[in-house]
Amino acid sequence: MMTTTSPVASPRDRTTSRARTWRAGAIVGALLLSAHAAAAQQPVPASSLAGLAGAYRFGPSQTVVVSTLRMGRGVGLLLADLQSDALRVLFPGDGDVFTAGPALVRPTPTQQRIRFLRQRGTAVAIERQWLDSGAVIRTDTARRMPVRQRPATFADGDVTLEGTLYVPAGPGPHPAVILAHGSEDNDRDSFGPVPFAFLSRGVAVLVYDKRGTGRSGGSWRTVGLEPLARDLAAGIAWLRKQPGVDAKRVGIYGTSEGAWVAAAAGARTPGLAFLVTASGGARTKADAYLHKVQKQLDDAAPSAVARDSALRATRAFLDSSRVRATHASATGFDRRLAYDPTADWKRIVTPVLHLEGEYDVLQSGPAAAAWYEALHRRAGHADVTIRLFPKTHHSLLQGVTGTAGEFDSANGITQMATGFWDVLLGWVAARAGGRTAPHGDRQ
Repeated sequence: MMTTTSPVASPRDRTTSRARTWRAGAIVGALLLSAHAAAAQQPVPASSLAGLAGAYRFGPSQTVVVSTLRMGRGVGLLLADLQSDALRVLFPGDGDVFTAGPALVRPTPTQQRIRFLRQRGTAVAIERQWLDSGAVIRTDTARRMPVRQRPATFADGDVTLEGTLYVPAGPGPHPAVILAHGSEDNDRDSFGPVPFAFLSRGVAVLVYDKRGTGRSGGSWRTVGLEPLARDLAAGIAWLRKQPGVDAKRVGIYGTSEGAWVAAAAGARTPGLAFLVTASGGARTKADAYLHKVQKQLDDAAPSAVARDSALRATRAFLDSSRVRATHASATGFDRRLAYDPTADWKRIVTPVLHLEGEYDVLQSGPAAAAWYEALHRRAGHADVTIRLFPKTHHSLLQGVTGTAGEFDSANGITQMATGFWDVLLGWVAARAGGRTAPHGDRQ
């Protein structure tokens, strides 16, 4: 049964990211940069944060995820609460102590103090203090959920891809998901809290360096989306053969440009258990590019003449790009803009979940939701769920005003879309297994 949720019908939804480029597919990567700049902090060396990322459980009813994200030559830390959907940058203090403020990128006033407790260099727990006007009002401790990890290496033709496979502790085989990157130079650390959120629900996760990033060969700059989809398909084939993974319960999660890549790979990979897209994958990236320009013009509020001129120039650029995409001399950018996912989506018969934001600056969420609904209905697909989160920007971070300016600054952003983790993790568990609501987590 196809289910579609509109902004009016569902008050449980929202979203945001930051940069006005397609690099926004890496969840809050740009937000971390602005956050640390606001705090006058330099990125922390990666070596000093080794072993901190993971899912941590506070008693029987609450799980938080700590994830690392690339910041130039260093990394930053992000804290995601899977029950409240809250999201905070962790600002470095002394040693293994970090602090968080009242909003995603706002460091003061300090509301949380997080201290990582290590054994042999690896964090095994966190102590969290809640503060009000500098005074500690509550302290609680979370144990880190055990996870096994091992290196992943697979190939697409002469391109070798490398990554990491995370497998939940305990008996398997486990359902598994492979993550498809957003645009630009995103590597295995580009998915924010998503990998450990899946792991906390008993789902194994394969993350890898996109071709031309990290330790992977090749180049993403010179290719269209189809070669990236072949890389993804090669990763699925490798994943299905791994100990502890149930080959019949493997799916894809694709965000931003990764949603288009997921469509191309999904149409060529039989037997998938599920496919999830977030903030992308509908119509073409050329349509999304035009939408981005229109939103930028809305924010800039130029004269009518200037707006018309800018839109004409953009349409002419996109027309010429479509023509170039048919020639051997086409750039990778031209090829990526030209890919039409319609035929691939029609071929996909696996259960599908589409997650879109009403105020997405980089793709029209309402247009995408309507396009998906019409396409799947015509194709006769039975198990399709479409969620359109209101006042929500790219990468499924919740807005307050929903404006493009809010998207650009991240000012006031405090969380992922309301209900995002429940929708994502509950839907996947219903299709592939794992734990729908472990240890009393909210539904």
